[in-house]
Amino acid sequence: MRAGIQRAAALARAAITVVRASVFLTACVWPRLAWSQQAGSEVQPELRADLVAARSSAVQLGVGAVAPTGEYLRLGGDLAAGVAGGTGGPFFSSRVDLYGRFHLDPRGESRWAPYLVAGGSFRADERARGRLYALAMAGVEGPVSHPVVPAFELGLGGGVRAGIVLRRGLANRR
Repeated sequence: MRAGIQRAAALARAAITVVRASVFLTACVWPRLAWSQQAGSEVQPELRADLVAARSSAVQLGVGAVAPTGEYLRLGGDLAAGVAGGTGGPFFSSRVDLYGRFHLDPRGESRWAPYLVAGGSFRADERARGRLYALAMAGVEGPVSHPVVPAFELGLGGGVRAGIVLRRGLANRR
């Protein structure tokens, strides 16, 4: 009984930490999102939610940005944090991703456009030493909806990873 109460308290503390971090990151990113739209910047900020299913599975919220390096390729990175669980109960988890994203429809000629992601991911959990993982995913970007473009990703990177992403829409390309 006591172990159950301690786990519930630890989960509540971890959830509060994730909510605080999300509010902080949103407050930091939202003004930049508005600024980059006004300035005509090519940098594309994003907000994301990911599920990483592994020995120690995690649910994480993150922020990131990508910049074009050519017509088809974008280079970017993400910072994410959340709650992980496993045999030791819930605990804090974080990760950093650096990647290249190859668009198969860079001009947005289709309503839904597939893309491929390759790079590296560094994940650090509260109870384990950080590890570097290869990152390989496939994704699809949805139609531009006002200033936001939804995207869905599935792949490998520290476990099986599924993500939902909201990116700033661009007028002339994806």
